[in-house]
Amino acid sequence: KIGFFTEHRKIFVGNAGVFDRRGAQNAHFAYASIRVSAGAILPKKKERMGKHNMTKGNVLAIAAHPDDIEFMMAGSLILLREAGYELHVMNIANGSCGTATEDRDAIVARRLNEAQDAAATIGAQLHPPIVNDLEIFYTLEQLQKVTAVVRAVQPAILLAQSPEDYMEDHMNACRLAVSAAFFRGMRNFVTDPPLQPVTGNVTVYHALPYG
Repeated sequence: KIGFFTEHRKIFVGNAGVFDRRGAQNAHFAYASIRVSAGAILPKKKERMGKHNMTKGNVLAIAAHPDDIEFMMAGSLILLREAGYELHVMNIANGSCGTATEDRDAIVARRLNEAQDAAATIGAQLHPPIVNDLEIFYTLEQLQKVTAVVRAVQPAILLAQSPEDYMEDHMNACRLAVSAAFFRGMRNFVTDPPLQPVTGNVTVYHALPYG
């Protein structure tokens, strides 16, 4: 069992099966499930600083589309910020298919503005998308780009979507995020842009499936 937050009203940490995996540079991975309800009521800081609190560092949330992080991970990110972590967020896709009424350029611009506003609201740094909606695939090119972000941020905690979900973009985004966390320490894996490998522990948490 694993838990990061003590349980609070409308904030739940799943007691998922946990396993350890040793990768490049002895990177340590722990997997769990997190569910955060929309409009979660934040506990007082004193209540949050429990025995499960980790050394402060960077947190990186990676999801498929603009608004996925807001729906699935924002409550956890707010709590982590209040606990002293620096927040980073990345939408792999640009929101190009998130409308039935606007053209591509208009919706991409609007989704970017919304993502920037959302990141600013929780005090996070937004990393730019790399593909259009429905074009998230487990490819070398996308792995190189996502791994570059992970190397640049050097997160102590990585939030990712569920490996089982109703939508392929979500599952592929999860695969890219988890692999990037694994590849970040591999000396001969070349990222785009090229960045040096990094070491240290990272804990990966999966959101519960949406829908």
